[in-house]
Amino acid sequence: MQTDANAPQILCCLCGRSIQANPANMCLDCIQGQVDVTQDIKTDAIIVNCRGCERWLTPPKYWGPAALESKELLTLCLKRIKGLEKLKVMDAVFLWTEPHSKTLKVKLTVQKEIFTNVMVQQNTVVHFTITNQMCDHCTKLSTGQEQWQAVVQARQKAAHKRTFLYLEQLILAAGMHSKCTKVSEQPDGLDFFYDNKSAASHMVDFLGSKVPIRFTKAEQLVSADLSSNVANIKHAFAVEICPICREDLVVLPKAYYTSMGGFGPLALCVKIGTHIVLMEPHTIKVSQIPGNLYWKQPFGSYGSSRSLHQLYILDIECEWNSPSNGKYKMADVQVCKVNEIGKGKIYCGKTHLGNHLQPGDYAMGYLLEELVANESLVDKYKNLQLPDVVLVRKFYPTQVQRRNKRKWKIQHIAKDTSGLRDNTLAKREAELQEFLDDLERDPELRADVNLFLDDDAKSAITEATNNEEDVPKVSRSELLRPGQTKAAATTTLEEDEDDEEWEEDEEEDDEMEQ
Repeated sequence: MQTDANAPQILCCLCGRSIQANPANMCLDCIQGQVDVTQDIKTDAIIVNCRGCERWLTPPKYWGPAALESKELLTLCLKRIKGLEKLKVMDAVFLWTEPHSKTLKVKLTVQKEIFTNVMVQQNTVVHFTITNQMCDHCTKLSTGQEQWQAVVQARQKAAHKRTFLYLEQLILAAGMHSKCTKVSEQPDGLDFFYDNKSAASHMVDFLGSKVPIRFTKAEQLVSADLSSNVANIKHAFAVEICPICREDLVVLPKAYYTSMGGFGPLALCVKIGTHIVLMEPHTIKVSQIPGNLYWKQPFGSYGSSRSLHQLYILDIECEWNSPSNGKYKMADVQVCKVNEIGKGKIYCGKTHLGNHLQPGDYAMGYLLEELVANESLVDKYKNLQLPDVVLVRKFYPTQVQRRNKRKWKIQHIAKDTSGLRDNTLAKREAELQEFLDDLERDPELRADVNLFLDDDAKSAITEATNNEEDVPKVSRSELLRPGQTKAAATTTLEEDEDDEEWEEDEEEDDEMEQ
């Protein structure tokens, strides 16, 4: 109750206490006893829960997850209470009940203005009775019906599935997998199943924001009730992902070569996003093709990463005035195959890895004379001379041996792999290890990926090699604890102590190897 210092003193009409004059002519205690602002609140309500998936019903038909005594469940309970329209809710909290009583109690603190400048605040308890009802998904599951209403079929015509491994991590980081009823792995892609069309459409938009895609939509009528004008329709989104991947070698079609001002035509793909980022390996010029422009005249790879050779650097020389572009610098290089050192053919050429390679290092690259590719792409250019070798990246021989020493891991989406053969599953495991190597080598690639501490990492020590090198590693500051997100990750004293232990363990492992 608001008071005025200049208001006259009167006696309460009920108890006779001396108070300042107010429109009710009563003291606060008497107002509390005479007025009940909670009388319009329904103190009994029903809330519906599904036993199968532990989700709660938000009428009319939305089912959402919520833990007991969570803010999500409290929000749902407040929406179910009738009579709060003219009241101001000051506080709401759960009261303890027996876990198996099938009841919830919510204590409300509400406030209402009964007279001018006279506010009354009171408490009340609302009882919720939990009733069980199967949701649509669990009903279909129990009766053996198909559990989806829409499906997103993502496909890529590539020799490997490292693009899908990267997309899987982006989906996990964004939480886009939470609305999937099932994820099925196919030989050429992934199928995402949903309860409704809007969630599937949201996934298509998400994929389009990460990689160049094109898609088509299809519908199938399952059943229809003409009397009530209700139909059961299944929706399918066929998504095709750009077949060009990181580290692929491409030969641009004539139309792109002309529109890009003579860029290329031989180029190396260095990044895939909403744009395809290409680089001329012999000039370090960089250009990009927007995803929507690529699909107007799509083209494939001239050589994929499956055609890379392991090469040995015999000699590399950078001139003082060699062109550079960021972390890249042009250099003249002489290489040979690893199994032909001192006796095989020597390949000469230019490379953009002048800042990363030294004589005696190893690199992965394309030998164009041994590349099995579509020569019709090159025949369209007159007098085009292809280089003997195109280096892609530095290679660390001991990185493969140190795989079992990784103290970090990535999460995966639960997928149905029943349709894959055993040899395909073994191939997927090998591609996963290659993808982890890529994350370890490239800080830019793992910037959007959540890496987690692996408490169960093996402590096995690999055998030392004669040419021990500085293998790329993931720093402790980039790792998250299980259940933690990058947005919530903060630096604490405990983490600093973990950093010191992490570095000490790494130093001990290196000493034991040597």
